[in-house]
Parts: sequence; C-alpha cells; structure tokens
Amino acid sequence: MRALTIGLSVLLFAGCGSRVREKAELFPVVASVRINGESAAGVRLTLRPKDGKPVDAYNARPSGLSDENGDVFFMTYEPMDGVPTGTYVVTLDWPNMPPGGPITPKDRLKGTFNKVGAIDTEVNVDGSGPITLEPIEIEFEDPLPAVDMEEM
Repeated sequence: MRALTIGLSVLLFAGCGSRVREKAELFPVVASVRINGESAAGVRLTLRPKDGKPVDAYNARPSGLSDENGDVFFMTYEPMDGVPTGTYVVTLDWPNMPPGGPITPKDRLKGTFNKVGAIDTEVNVDGSGPITLEPIEIEFEDPLPAVDMEEM
C-alpha cells in the first residue's frame, strides 16, 4: 500500500508542472502611421484588449514598429506573426532612439497617445482573414528629436 501511495504521489507531482501554455491562433494585421503628414519610422503601435482581459495565457500584448514607410506589421509572439482574435484599442509611442540603444528612450510624443482612448481607432480581429487598418494620422506640435546614435 505504501508503494502505491508513493507511486501515485510521484505521478501527481510529475503532472503538476508539465502544463504547456497554449498560444492563441493569430491573424495578420497591418497598419500605417503618419505623424504631421510624414511617414514615421520607429513608431510603436500597441493593441490593448478593449475589455481589458488577457488575450492568452502569456498575457501577450500585440504590437509593431513602423518601418521607414510608416508601415506596421503586428506581432504577438514572433516578428510579423499576427494578432489573436478580439477587439482592441490602439495606443502608440515614438521612442527617440532605436530599440536596444544604450539608454532608456523617451517618447517623442511625450506620452500623449500612449493612453487608452487617445486614438480613435478600434480593431476587431474576427479570424476571417488578414486586416489592413485605415492609416493612423497623428498631428503633434514639437515632437522630441530623434537621438543621433553617432553622437553618443
């Protein structure tokens, strides 16, 4: 009987930590962003669940950085992999230096659009296929300058 109890205990213990978190199914979402009428590279768009609930077991937050044309390809787990189904609101910030730089970047837009409700764009990813958002146009007086990496 003792051997049976130990054996069951080992099986229960072994199963406790072996749960694999499921990643959500993803769908392509693309956008473009312009600031003061110009394509802007390095703008980070983040999709925040409208209902505030996590999109998956990882509490992932889909986001993407704009390229030199202002185009954004959203990712959740890996570059350009897409977005889980759900309804999202968009926030954005514009770090004043490339990601991975030697200092913590400041938002060139001074945090103005990094709050839920600051941008009137909602995204509904329903799983029916790729989504292309309407261009996001931001007007902002006097953004902070980009940091010149060669001067550092």
